[in-house]
Formats: sequence, C-alpha cells, structure tokens
Amino acid sequence: MRCITRSLLCLAIGSLLAGCGGGGGSDSDSSSSGGVATTMSGKVIDGYITGATVYLDLNFNNQRDENEPFTVTKSEGDFDLTVPASYQKCSQYVPVVVDVPVGAVDSDAPNIPIDEAYSMVFPPSFALSADKDLLNLTPLTTVLWSEVEKELRGDNPKGLSCELIIADQKLRMDIGNKLIEQGKRIAGHYQVTVDELYGDYVAANQTELHDLAKELVPGLKKSYAETVKLKQENPNADIVWVDYYLAREDKTWYRHQVILTAGGSLNSETHLVSDDLQTKDALIAQGEMLTTVRDGIDITKRINLSLNSNDDKFKCYFDEIFATRSSEVMNSIDVEVGDWSECKNAHIADTVTQTLKTKDYQDNVLIRVSEHRYLPENDSTLRHLIGSAVTVTKEQINDVRGVILDTDFDSDEDYGADNWTHIKYALGNSKDKNARVVTYRHNLENAWKWQRVTYYENGKITNECGPSEANMSLDGCSS
Repeated sequence: MRCITRSLLCLAIGSLLAGCGGGGGSDSDSSSSGGVATTMSGKVIDGYITGATVYLDLNFNNQRDENEPFTVTKSEGDFDLTVPASYQKCSQYVPVVVDVPVGAVDSDAPNIPIDEAYSMVFPPSFALSADKDLLNLTPLTTVLWSEVEKELRGDNPKGLSCELIIADQKLRMDIGNKLIEQGKRIAGHYQVTVDELYGDYVAANQTELHDLAKELVPGLKKSYAETVKLKQENPNADIVWVDYYLAREDKTWYRHQVILTAGGSLNSETHLVSDDLQTKDALIAQGEMLTTVRDGIDITKRINLSLNSNDDKFKCYFDEIFATRSSEVMNSIDVEVGDWSECKNAHIADTVTQTLKTKDYQDNVLIRVSEHRYLPENDSTLRHLIGSAVTVTKEQINDVRGVILDTDFDSDEDYGADNWTHIKYALGNSKDKNARVVTYRHNLENAWKWQRVTYYENGKITNECGPSEANMSLDGCSS
C-alpha cells in the first residue's frame, strides 16, 4: 500500500528486527551469496496474522520480485526473514512489505480465514528514530512510511531505489527528518506516543489502538484490489497504486490514486468516497508532474490542485523548474481556480515567485546549497527565464552563479532576495564519526535563524536551533 495526499491520515503496516546470525525460517536462499546471512525478525499484526508473506522491497515497487528475500509468518504473526550477505546493506534502506493473502488467518477471528487480500509496509530501518528490540508491522505504522513516501515520490519522479538512497546523503537526511515529523503528527492526532505506534497493541491490551487498526483494514483491502486492477490497465507504468484512507475525526474516507509512467510523468488524484467505499465523490486534490531532459537541463513542470477548506474553490500551485548539476531556477505561482482544467492551463506570468539555487560538491558529494527567493514584485535579474521551457539553455541556468555569486555558507550577501537559506552538509561529529550533520542559516525578514539536524548511525535524530552556530540547543527549536 502507498499513500499520497496532503492530508495526514492514511494508515497501515509493519515490523522487523535486524540482527546477526544464521538464517532459519526464511524461504530465501541465504547460502548463494558466499557471506554470512542476517535475520530480520518481527510480527505482522492486525490481530496476529498467520500465513502472510513478508519481503524486502528492494526496488520500491510494492510487489515481490523473484530476487527479493521473503518468508511466511507463523503462528502469532512471527517471522524470521533471512537476508543474504549480498542484500544486507540494502536491507537498511528499503521498506519491508507484507502481503496478506486470501486464506491467511487473523487471531481476531481465527475460525474465519481472510477473504480479501491486502498489503502493509514498514519504513526503512535506517530512518527510525530509536533502537528497538522488536518492531511490529501493523495498520498503525503504515502511515508513518506511506505519507513520507508520497513526498519522496514527488521529489524523485524517476523513482526510488536502495542504490539511490545509499548514494544520496541529502536524501537519507530528508527521509529521516520526514519520518520523525510524520510520527509526531500521527501520534498527536491519535493522542498516543510514537513508541505506541510502533508497538504490539495486542500484547499490550491497548483496545483503542487495536480498534483503530480494525477500522483501517477495509480500506487496505479496497486499496489492494484496485491497485491490482489499475496495474492491469496501465501495464507500462513504473508505479501504480490506489490508497483508501480514513480521516478518523469525522469518519470520512478518501481515495488516492497515483500513476508514474516510464517517461517520467507523475499523475495523482484524491477524492472523497462513500462510507461503504463503493462510490467516488468530490475531487479533493489532483497533481501532475513531468520531467524531461534537454541539452543538459532537467526541465520539470509540476502542477498541484487542492480544494480550499472554506469554499468550493481550488488552489492551484504551478511550478516550472530548470536544473543543472550546479544551478537551478524555479518559477512558481499559486492562484485560485474553479477546476483542474483551469489549473493545467494557468500561465506563468508576472505574479511569479522565483527561487534561485546553487550547489557545490566535493568528491562528487553535495556539501553546500544556497537558495535565494524573490517575490513577484522583486527582480532577480533572471526573470526573463520565466516561461522559457522551450528556449532556456544550460548556460542561462548556470548564470545563476552570476546572481548568487557562490555558496559561501558564511556569506551575509542577500543578492537582492526577499529571503534566503544557506545549507551545509558534514559527516561526523564529536559523538559519532559517522553521524550526518546538516546545518541551515535561514534569513527571514532580515533576521538570521540557525538550525542543525544530526542523523546518528543508530537512527537517532536531533534537531537544534538558535541565534548562531555556536549557540544552538534542542530547546531552541520550540521558540
């Protein structure tokens, strides 16, 4: 299952424990790699599910491919997934998916085999915010990964992979930060702790969480069935899924659909649906993104439509992005429209916010970024590039460095921007030589704000804020 909407509510999924040792209990071939296999262990829980298939989703396509290690859950939902040495590194960076087939057994109704298949997913273990002896795959943990993956799909239209995440330090940081924030939002919404979202609510006799999980299962089943159908209708698409999710505060169901084509086109839409999930009602949101490459430039057109909460009008967000390895120009508008057609035909015009970005690398690793934002009434000197997707050249995009002269982190030069941010990336600190550290200097309304996010090897993430680089603290971010 996958979930993509601006709403926070879409729930379902998983658990695992990574540890050293031999195989045992897995249907995967652990001997062919020539190394020492490891075992990932856990439980699959709605009630406890027996007879479900658990696998590493190495290519993020939400279906078990022939090469992907897998196992089948035993009584009480237990599983031991043997990971061959050749996949051990990737096992930390990809989701774990569980397919619950027709005929599997749920301990909530042990005498009635499951009659509709569904799927659940658990986030990559490297991004978890705390060490856990046992992680539980449940309908409550799905949203922790699903909503994050929605954002990642939007940011990476060419797709996700283990190799991409390992190679991209900034992406790893982004995933970890998004997952932490999503956990906080969900825990706050349902008045539980993040640890409880990852826990075994059956063993803990947490009736309310157990009941919430049960409420979500009809949506999981409907999501699974319609995803299968949509894949059949779009056989050449790289990514296809349908997700039904419940806004529990008012018992409203939503349907979200995503299609990512091999050509790089991403399309999504979200509708209200009837309580019995049989009727698709009003459009809530719609999105489209297309990226093409021409003469060394990534040219992206991104459109998002969302229904205003206080009337029947829509807000349309339209971006055109021109990017080279070292520079980027993004032209953005947001306008009120009546429907999707009007949004698609919106024109990049004078009311454009322009964001200019430069990037520096060391040994092919991104180490610094500067972003300068110019509001519509402000001239960046590159406004002639607005609406120039057909004619823009690589040289013109690289001219951004003629406006933002460099990516000097310590520079106070505003280059005439309304607000700007400098970002630097580092590996290692006094507590952990492998910690990844990203430091921000935000200038908003001529006032600097500092922020430092540290991603530790054990999965812990700290977020510090303050008035200067030497004076940041955990408490500073709450002010």
